[in-house]
Amino acid sequence: GGDCGITGKNDAEDFLHLLGAMEILHFTAEDQDTIYRLLSCVLHLGNVYFQRYEVPPPSPASLPSDADGQEVATVVSAQEIRVVAELLQVSPEGLQKSITFKIT
Repeated sequence: GGDCGITGKNDAEDFLHLLGAMEILHFTAEDQDTIYRLLSCVLHLGNVYFQRYEVPPPSPASLPSDADGQEVATVVSAQEIRVVAELLQVSPEGLQKSITFKIT
């Protein structure tokens, strides 16, 4: 939350150089918007907190003796998921499921 400036760096000037490079490369306004959305998503996903817990097997009698409970992840920071889902134009529920379930 404090000052994160670097001596000799000028963020505003660097951003103008970035915009100039995008113009030279003929990035459309839509292309630029997509880049900013994806960058924002990556940064927001870095703020997502997960909690893990173990789900006990449904019925011990029907499982092999070496079967353990399944480890599950859940998202603690729902606000970040809502922000990222809006940026990606997907449902928060779908996004949460996609980052907490392992498909094998």
